Amino acid sequence: MESDSATIGLAAGAAAPESLAESRRSAVLPESDQTRFAPKSEIPGLLRKGLDSWGGIPLFHAAWLFALGITVAKGMWLRPSVVLVALALTATLCIAAALRAQRMAWLPLGVLWCLLGAWCAEMEPHPAPAPVLNALSNGLLRTLDGTITDAAPVRGEIEQDVDQPSATEQRITQRIDLRLSSIELVTDEQDDQVPTDGGVRLTVRWNGAPDQPFRCGEHVRAAAQLLPPEVYHDPGVWSRQDYLLDQGITSTASVDADRVERIGSASASAAAPFSARWRFAADSVRCRLSEAQRAASTRLLALPAATRALPSPFRLSQDDAIMLAAMVTGDRTFLSHSLRVGFERTGSFHMLVVSGFHLAIVSGCIFWVAKRLRLPRVPATVLTIVASFAYALFTGFATPVQRSLWMVTLYLIGRLVYRDRSPMNTIGFAALCLLVASPRSLFDSGFQMTLLAVVAIGGIATPLLQATIHPYFTATQDLGLIAIDVKLPPLVAQFRVTMRLIAAKQAAAFNRFVGWRAFPWLVRAALRVAELVVVACVVELAMTLPMAIYFHRITIFALPVNMLILPLLLVLMPAALVTLLAQVVWPAAAFVPAAAVAVLLHFGVRLVRLFGSLALGDFRIPGPLFWQSALFCVLLGAAIALARG
Repeated sequence: MESDSATIGLAAGAAAPESLAESRRSAVLPESDQTRFAPKSEIPGLLRKGLDSWGGIPLFHAAWLFALGITVAKGMWLRPSVVLVALALTATLCIAAALRAQRMAWLPLGVLWCLLGAWCAEMEPHPAPAPVLNALSNGLLRTLDGTITDAAPVRGEIEQDVDQPSATEQRITQRIDLRLSSIELVTDEQDDQVPTDGGVRLTVRWNGAPDQPFRCGEHVRAAAQLLPPEVYHDPGVWSRQDYLLDQGITSTASVDADRVERIGSASASAAAPFSARWRFAADSVRCRLSEAQRAASTRLLALPAATRALPSPFRLSQDDAIMLAAMVTGDRTFLSHSLRVGFERTGSFHMLVVSGFHLAIVSGCIFWVAKRLRLPRVPATVLTIVASFAYALFTGFATPVQRSLWMVTLYLIGRLVYRDRSPMNTIGFAALCLLVASPRSLFDSGFQMTLLAVVAIGGIATPLLQATIHPYFTATQDLGLIAIDVKLPPLVAQFRVTMRLIAAKQAAAFNRFVGWRAFPWLVRAALRVAELVVVACVVELAMTLPMAIYFHRITIFALPVNMLILPLLLVLMPAALVTLLAQVVWPAAAFVPAAAVAVLLHFGVRLVRLFGSLALGDFRIPGPLFWQSALFCVLLGAAIALARG
């Protein structure tokens, strides 16, 4: 059961190798299953067998058909009433096919899933700007009245004078988000505050150090010139307007601190409508979570002072603390461009942010601790899910973290319900849940890259490893049990016998520990490295299409960097969490885990900077054509079929 905590990392992508106990059981194969390890020379036969095996992953088929329906609805408008009638007719055909022609039932069932995707896409409400606030965002000076729903930390930034480019000035700024209750309306006849609803993002500026930064939950009044977010019309460019609308922000403005007046703390009276009281309660919870995140980030930023007396390799600099705060708490306020550039060029920026992989590591650690405490399966699963959800909320509940939380939750529930966990079915079910909740997330680059990565791991890497490396890894276990040999496939049994002979020779030459413990451990470590190489290669090849579409670049150093960064994160994240916990519980002892974190972080940063300095590894390319993207998808499907065969 120990390896289950490690497989949760791949379960965030749903590609989990079997547990150690299950691997040992699978080593004793029946005669009918031994042929799957036999070498195959005919690719058409492999492809046919792989396509036949696709029937065992119905949820994966449902997910990609559902996504196809969303894509069709994106390209052409479909009247929801017509789609609903088509759904009813197709459902009737599905029932008739199930009763009369079961071999053809897949055809109407596939059409049904496509229609469901199209109907969900047409029925999904799209965020729209608040109409009154949007109409009044015309650059005129207006008085705003509202409640702060999010307040970022105070930071310093350098401003350059437009008239004198050589002259620079440092300003202290703070980003705050307001939920407005009223806004000033000026006409020829009136100048009044009119009720409104909507969000505004303000950048508050100070000339010097602020006496008291703004806090989440405060009621403020400000005089600002509102403008809609800037929109760049370049093809394929990231839309800041859509990004802010998803957060409920309609307008933006910059304002001096002396134009912002504190009214007091926001409150909701008992006579207020239920919706207002509910929204106030939700804002209060969000503010408390935000304050907890900022407090944790502040504690991590104080680590350089605690490690100042240590030798240089064990000492954390201010930049190290900023990166540590970003990867543990999700606070990227102080993450400058100079710190980001090397990670972006090597395709390892996910190390600096709280991504789905980070949540998977945290979930695996919690599950491992729960099993070490000998908690039963159900309480251990519930504890892991609840703690993972709490950590996701604490870090801001970003979309990649939400997706990983779904994956981890479904994997943990699946291991309670049934023993044979199909990675592709888990991926399909998680993707279906996410697409039903938000069909337009299908066109989000982060969703596509996450889904493509986990499909590549679960559909290609895992079957390949199960048919090649995993049997040999299992064969290195318990070399003294000769009875297992006769139940293994011939090549695996021969490998096990060879291992036993070498172990006996080394035990005679050195000692029993070297022969029967150290030697098998080294072989297993080599096989794990080979496993990592296979997974990294498959994922990097799968990432070439979205990297070309969204970033117009191919980074050849992403493969070696990520092969070292991902295992490093498996150790760095738990050590960083222990450091944060020590900072909260016993600050005087925090320098001990902080020293270990410093060593690991310095190694990762130097590795990234080394490869990032090699400009030849970063290629700019044009966006792929439609037929090239279609060919990539066809080849990906063929690769999955061949791997499953």
